[in-house]
Amino acid sequence: MTRTPRSLLVARRLAWLASGSLAAACAPQTVAPPAAAPPATVGSAVVGPPVVTGPPAAPMTPEQRAEDLVAKMTLDEKIDFVGGDRDFYIRAIPRLGIPEIKMSDGPVGCRNWGPSTAYPAAVAYAAAFDPGLAERIGRAIGRDCRARGVRIWLAPGVNIARSPLGGRNFEYMGEDPYLAGKTAAGIIQGGTARGGLEARRVGTGSNPPWR
Repeated sequence: MTRTPRSLLVARRLAWLASGSLAAACAPQTVAPPAAAPPATVGSAVVGPPVVTGPPAAPMTPEQRAEDLVAKMTLDEKIDFVGGDRDFYIRAIPRLGIPEIKMSDGPVGCRNWGPSTAYPAAVAYAAAFDPGLAERIGRAIGRDCRARGVRIWLAPGVNIARSPLGGRNFEYMGEDPYLAGKTAAGIIQGGTARGGLEARRVGTGSNPPWR
């Protein structure tokens, strides 16, 4: 098996962060116009030209802010950001106002942060052939994550079960790519419906032929 160069892995992770977790953590900011100087007065009369203000600057989208922040990172900061911190955090960069980002493992609930509801295994609700049910489960897990300050939920598992020997097949949504895709979409749409949470997990490294 050919190993992927580390530089390519870093570039892929930064691209993902720019489009997802970093953007989710960086809310858009609106730049207000500069305050006008107080007018001069003579007696009770106000003198001076009228204050003319232009339209406020358009706020940056989360994606634009993420790209701007990545461009300002030093190489050491990028490496630290990719490496993580304390098992399930992404490291903060105070110099750029980037907060630490809390993560949770999945996919049967919000793990790592104390007692939590255990939801059915993904293969179980995929067997219902009901994306609406998957969306409702995603909404419930998203609520649990937000209550614990989690910003990234490492789920759902979107791998495909290609062999019955795969030890993590219960985390995936069967061997049919259409069913797995529709079910995963329901989970992600439900979990992220209220904002503040990023949910995705690519499990290709767990394919039995590549282990």
